[in-house]
Amino acid sequence: MKFNLEQDLLNNDTVRQSVQTDKTFAQELYSALCNTQFIHSNMANPKTEFWSCSWRYAGGLVAGIEANGGDYMDYYCNGNEGQISPRIKTILASLGWSSQPWPDSFNDTVI
Repeated sequence: MKFNLEQDLLNNDTVRQSVQTDKTFAQELYSALCNTQFIHSNMANPKTEFWSCSWRYAGGLVAGIEANGGDYMDYYCNGNEGQISPRIKTILASLGWSSQPWPDSFNDTVI
């Protein structure tokens, strides 16, 4: 089974409404999606199976949810990339997702 955080975010009414009505929430979601590997609680091997995206993709995803005609540049490089606020962490957990940072170097990667 393939797990997709993007689809889970797009399909969640709370996430969509929060992004569309709360600019701070939208910025926090963008920041959380950057520099992070996300693991679903049902993934068989979280060391090699995870969801991640680029900063540009994260900005585009949040702008798409916001649906006001913006684009990835509305969020890109806001200075908090990789920071996961408590409320974003709570929402991700409710969807079955947790996070882990990227390894510091290629040598730290376990495959």
